[in-house]
Amino acid sequence: MKKLLCVLLIIISANHLVAQDSLRIARELLRSEVIRYSKPDSSLIYAENAVRWSQEIDSKWQKAQGLVMIGNYYQIKLKSDLSMEYFLKALAAFQELGDSLKIGATYISLAQVNLEKGLYDQAMVNNVLAMEIFESISNEKFLNRVYNTMAQIYSSTGDYESTAKYFLKSYKIYALKKDTINLGLELSNLAAVHQYLKNYDSVAYYYEKAVYFLTLKNNVGVLGNANLIMANSQQAQGHFAESEAYYKRALANYQKAGIAMRVGDTYFNYGTLKDTLGITQEAIEFYEKALMISKKEGGTEIPNLASQKLKLLYAKLGNYKLAFEMSLLNDTLESNFMSLEKQQLIASLETEFRTKEKEQQIALQQSALSAQEARLERNQALIIGLALIALLLIALVVLVKNRSKKKEQLIKQEAQLKLREAELNAVINSQEKERNRFARDLHDGFGQLISVLKLNLSGLTDKDAQHPEKRLEVFKNGESVINDMYAELRSICFDLMPQTLVKKGITTALKEFGDRITQSKKVVCEVIVFSNKERLPEIVEISLFRICQEWVNNVMKYAEASHITIQLTRDEAELTLTVEDDGKGFDAELFYSGKGNGWKNIQTRLNLIKGEFDLDTTQGRRGTMMTVNLPDASIKQIPTSTESEITA
Repeated sequence: MKKLLCVLLIIISANHLVAQDSLRIARELLRSEVIRYSKPDSSLIYAENAVRWSQEIDSKWQKAQGLVMIGNYYQIKLKSDLSMEYFLKALAAFQELGDSLKIGATYISLAQVNLEKGLYDQAMVNNVLAMEIFESISNEKFLNRVYNTMAQIYSSTGDYESTAKYFLKSYKIYALKKDTINLGLELSNLAAVHQYLKNYDSVAYYYEKAVYFLTLKNNVGVLGNANLIMANSQQAQGHFAESEAYYKRALANYQKAGIAMRVGDTYFNYGTLKDTLGITQEAIEFYEKALMISKKEGGTEIPNLASQKLKLLYAKLGNYKLAFEMSLLNDTLESNFMSLEKQQLIASLETEFRTKEKEQQIALQQSALSAQEARLERNQALIIGLALIALLLIALVVLVKNRSKKKEQLIKQEAQLKLREAELNAVINSQEKERNRFARDLHDGFGQLISVLKLNLSGLTDKDAQHPEKRLEVFKNGESVINDMYAELRSICFDLMPQTLVKKGITTALKEFGDRITQSKKVVCEVIVFSNKERLPEIVEISLFRICQEWVNNVMKYAEASHITIQLTRDEAELTLTVEDDGKGFDAELFYSGKGNGWKNIQTRLNLIKGEFDLDTTQGRRGTMMTVNLPDASIKQIPTSTESEITA
């Protein structure tokens, strides 16, 4: 009897100890769940403790739940292979225990990992398996997660309308249950999908609601997602200052949450903002951070994109050594990225193949051996026929492509010849027009003054000319006429080829040109120059001056402007000429397609110096701005030329 009591006491004591250990494990699992987004690293420690202690007391269910929490940690850290490994271990354990609720939940987790890896078919299969389980037991809570995952699958395949529909379903269920933990996540998802749909008002609406719940629950990781979504939305709308503020918030959130991969994503997006604004050095700094962090975390897409951006920026700055090194790195990363995509495709095809293989086995079991042989013979003949047809189609496609390519080349050559012909006609017409104007100026201006001078000098033969006073008057009048002749001659010479441009450069020539226009009292012309005193190649100075001259003459003829501003700026990257007026706007397409020689002359000059042309004008609105950009690298490559070579 005493021995029996001792055994009972030992059993009771052992059960008590197991119960205490089980309670301790439950606390660790709860702690891991509560802080898995706000403090993921601490969450991992609690989950690993739970798994280790569960093994010691052989608590299979708690061990499986711990494996799920570890899988959640690696999923948050975007380490898909590790998260998949732990979810599969957990699934096997729950299937052994027969826990259908947890089996369905783990299928959802696996679907989400498949989604992250780009295996959309497998993601859909796992999600449907989960849906069947939860529909059979009418579990609305987990059906909500199924809707969420379904939305993510549709989003990844580009069907954003279906994505929004399933996210909204999920959100409504959480709202009815007042589940504040998941409400913030769903609102953030809705903001993201409306960004893809370019519904920016909806993005802002869901963002504000999401921030409230995410802040309430201190979910800094998802809060980082929301801020990144809002930053991208603001950038897409051209609100660059607001976009930068949201990028800074996203960085702070991800750094606090310890989600390094998302930090890398944010730095890359932040870099695109700086790149768009032309702040090259800061853009390089953010791209380099994105490349370093994402590469360290095992990312493939962001390192590939960041190295590609850095390659272009280094080349733009003239640092060709770094550009070359980054180009080599980009080639390697792009190759790895494509290899990963191929692996994902192979895995997807393997799943599809296995499914078809099972269907084929069922069909083979239902068929007789004779029918099977006949079908194989027919299939073989069909395959041979299809192969021959395929070869013929391939040959036909190659032939059509070759012909199409040759036809395109002929069309391009004809277009180039027509363009060259148009440019030559424009130059010839411009020369003839200039000669006519030169002859008219000589006849109407200089010729008339010569006639006046001749008439004045003929007065010296009159009898009154013997008087000193009369002779002095004739000399004074003659001097006045000669001064006018000199001024007229200078004006004609300036129009032909300003000596100021040849001797002192475009800066002085533009200022003299502006002064002459202002002195005409038809319009006020202001010239602003922000440039070093270094002379440009002669062909560049002449081309920019002629473009400016052509444009200002057109403004004075047609725009009814009262003020013209000519601005010339030059920095390390480029040289920019702008002409802005307050006259009537016009249809830019009519200007480009017009029959006049104005645009053709400008286009010819631009082609000579490899310049870029931009026009900002609208019909019915006052104010027009013409801009010519010339990269500094192009200026250095242009040889010295003369006006005769330009018009040759």
